[in-house]
Amino acid sequence: MKKANFIVLGSLVCCMALQAQAAGLDEIYRDLVRSDNRGYLPLFVKNRHAPNIYDEEIINSEVIKPLVIDAQTLQNLEDINLVNERQRRSAEREAAELRWQQVLKNVQNGYVSSVELEELLKREMNNNPHAVDVLGWIYARGIGVKPDFVKAFNYYKKAAVLKVPNATENAVKVYRAMSPEEKSKLLE
Repeated sequence: MKKANFIVLGSLVCCMALQAQAAGLDEIYRDLVRSDNRGYLPLFVKNRHAPNIYDEEIINSEVIKPLVIDAQTLQNLEDINLVNERQRRSAEREAAELRWQQVLKNVQNGYVSSVELEELLKREMNNNPHAVDVLGWIYARGIGVKPDFVKAFNYYKKAAVLKVPNATENAVKVYRAMSPEEKSKLLE
């Protein structure tokens, strides 16, 4: 029995010694909250002495002044770009890819207008291998444009340089289909 009383009394003294580190109830409360929140104090504990922003005296005092915006400040605020540039660029890329897929679909269905031709030529200027190959195909078959074996041959040559599969074979086929006058234009 004496051992049990000694153990209980010893543990009580240890607990009191640990609690004695905190000088007041406020510090005891903060220690408890800190231990529950992995060492961090939440804002409602940290800002105990912060002024109440809903207090009528503070609102009506000179401490909080109403926001006055002049014309220059308003113009500066309007100049701020609130659009996320990454999202804008991503949307532009998606729109360009959708436009490109539509162009390819239209060409495949045999419909080539100035819109499709303009998109193909723009991509050809950027050395897009697929666009160069499609332009060679369009000019070789005369789909939406006047058939021109010289242009088709040149596009297929460019596609071969850009390592498009079968571009060399297509250039050979177009060369064989050329008339002697068209072949002479290649030498010029």
